Amino acid sequence: MQKQKQTLVFLPGMLNTEELWKHQEQALQNNFNIFHADIYNNYSLEGMAENILNQAEGKLILVGLSMGGYCALEILRMAPDRVEKIALFNTAANPSTPEQKIVRRRLIEQSKIGRFLGVGTKMLDMLLGDDMRKNSAVRKFIVEMAIKSGREVYARQQTAIINRTDYRPMIKKSTTPFLCVASQQDIITPPSSLEEINALAKNSEYYILPNCGHLAPVEFPEKCTELLKDWLKV
Repeated sequence: MQKQKQTLVFLPGMLNTEELWKHQEQALQNNFNIFHADIYNNYSLEGMAENILNQAEGKLILVGLSMGGYCALEILRMAPDRVEKIALFNTAANPSTPEQKIVRRRLIEQSKIGRFLGVGTKMLDMLLGDDMRKNSAVRKFIVEMAIKSGREVYARQQTAIINRTDYRPMIKKSTTPFLCVASQQDIITPPSSLEEINALAKNSEYYILPNCGHLAPVEFPEKCTELLKDWLKV
């Protein structure tokens, strides 16, 4: 009898579409049932997590980047018995600071003015590491994902991030296996955030990508796929 495939849930970051994970999906789709999480239609991480738990079947392997990582942690908090493993890229487990909340609320208000451009030049430079900052194809891909997501999704996702909880106590108690992938040049979520999760988790592997910014699956897709395949043993 053929062994039933496990479900691999991909959770993209803010203003990212499922295309963020296209290289990883292509490499792993023969080994797993692929489920792309809906992180677009709720104003809370709890709402996103609940939808995913209702729609995806069985035990889940969660793979999240940035805001997708917050959502993965929320799924683990809500239904630890449903989570087989959890891989976190360029994310954190701490709550938003008061200062960060103020900035994000201001960004939501600014996004309501004029035409929604998604990700501007300054933000692209902040998102990307040195190797990809001048790559026009990568920059175009990120902008297209953001525009496709749109203004309303941006407001929902910012609101969800503002209200995220502190996942560190939960991680410390969890026995779920973690993969923590940080990027050396990530100024949005620095490596210290993943180092903290790795140190808290009872069962964790940690890797840092040199010369990489905040969007590891886009900047170094082959390496991210290799790390996932090694961790998943496929």
